[in-house]
Amino acid sequence: MKHMPDVLKKYTYGGVKVAFITLEKTIKDTVSAHSLDEICAETTAYAEIVAAIIVASCKEDGASVSVSIKKEENLFGAVAENDGRVCGFHEKISPLQNSGIVLEVTRRLYLRGDYKSIVSANDVSSAVNEYFRTSLQVEARFALGKTGNVYYGLLVEQFPITCEREEIWRNAANEEIEYLEPIENGNLSTERELMKKYTLMGVVPIKFGCTCSSASVSEIIKSIPHEELKATADENGYIEIRCKFCGKTRKRKVC
Repeated sequence: MKHMPDVLKKYTYGGVKVAFITLEKTIKDTVSAHSLDEICAETTAYAEIVAAIIVASCKEDGASVSVSIKKEENLFGAVAENDGRVCGFHEKISPLQNSGIVLEVTRRLYLRGDYKSIVSANDVSSAVNEYFRTSLQVEARFALGKTGNVYYGLLVEQFPITCEREEIWRNAANEEIEYLEPIENGNLSTERELMKKYTLMGVVPIKFGCTCSSASVSEIIKSIPHEELKATADENGYIEIRCKFCGKTRKRKVC
């Protein structure tokens, strides 16, 4: 399969809007930053795709979305900014009591604050569908997968039915996800032909990136008691703080 760019494309048609994302280099950068094995890399990639897809549906400038997917004794997390920056991580947690997954989504909106939602389902796609239905009151159909080295996600989101003349779009989400089944099944070479009937509304290049900064590290250090800082500092009085999302490590002198 030929190389595909890391990009999210947004379309509209009739009663739906469609988001389609492909990631390759972003996932390679994530794997490199956290030394992930193949199994962890896959679900971390899915967390990044879910975060990027959801933040693309946010209308506010400066919005960001963080996602965690809990499965068995693993947590796969990701954060996405609406400027295209995405990064993810994996960590061990206490084992879940059920056999499915738990999806936690936090939307950080500059003007309206934070909105957190938690849903459970058998798999990631079902959890995302449930999130849109229960938390956003939107009918949506979501699919994701991997073909070759490319991870992809496809979201068909139905516009609200507000009047009688819009009733013709009542089942639009189901109809369009069926139309896009070749892409859903990983035949990404059909994208150009299938998307001809849609109106392209925007293209967002995606890249591995984080919002952590020297200022945020300073704020973290301020919140830690001085005695605790002294206890963890090295012989020269420095501590290291590592961002769990992007893996970047910063050193600060604390004593």
